[in-house]
Amino acid sequence: GSEIAAGVRNLYAEDCDWNSPNLRYGLRIKSNPLFGGVAENIFVRNVRMKQVGRAAIRVNFKYERVQNGPHMPSASNIFVENVTSERSQYALQLEALSDAWATDISISNSTFTNVQKPNVIEFIDGLELEGVIFEYVPWRPSPGMVVMVLVALFAIALRMAGKKRHSQLIIKTPLGMVDLSHPITSAKVITGSKGSKPRPNPKSSPEVEMDEETESLVND
Repeated sequence: GSEIAAGVRNLYAEDCDWNSPNLRYGLRIKSNPLFGGVAENIFVRNVRMKQVGRAAIRVNFKYERVQNGPHMPSASNIFVENVTSERSQYALQLEALSDAWATDISISNSTFTNVQKPNVIEFIDGLELEGVIFEYVPWRPSPGMVVMVLVALFAIALRMAGKKRHSQLIIKTPLGMVDLSHPITSAKVITGSKGSKPRPNPKSSPEVEMDEETESLVND
């Protein structure tokens, strides 16, 4: 496996084709302070990776989320040359520990395309990149994220529509239709112009009898 508890030294790998939907990592070195171990003088070149589920190159000193223990791991003198990866979540995911740094990692003339996330580099001393290309995939929301946003917008629209529907309280009074949605400081009649008084209905007004002198004054 990729654990280094017993120590791995002077390892050479070249002219390899790695392609599997189940391949999570390309080059991987893992350990933790319980396992310990040493990985040094690792040489990898002329390797082609079609698809990697997580990281093309991975160093993990906190395997299984263990960061404390009596045996600190060590990794040094790792050389990677002419490696290509066509799809991965990370190109480089290198995570050592504050008490156990990985040292002297060299990557040259390598290309990593369709990378989804930025590199992770923690507690690495002597990392050298020469002629290395990283091409990242433009960010696109996942289908689940799109659905969540649409549902949230629909809920907001329904809430606003409900507030608007109940925002007006209009009653019919002898003076006309009155809006009671706002504090009433004065009588406000909706029908008719603003500030105008309601005109009396001639049909409903009582008839007043006038004598001949009053009628002549009115007619004049």
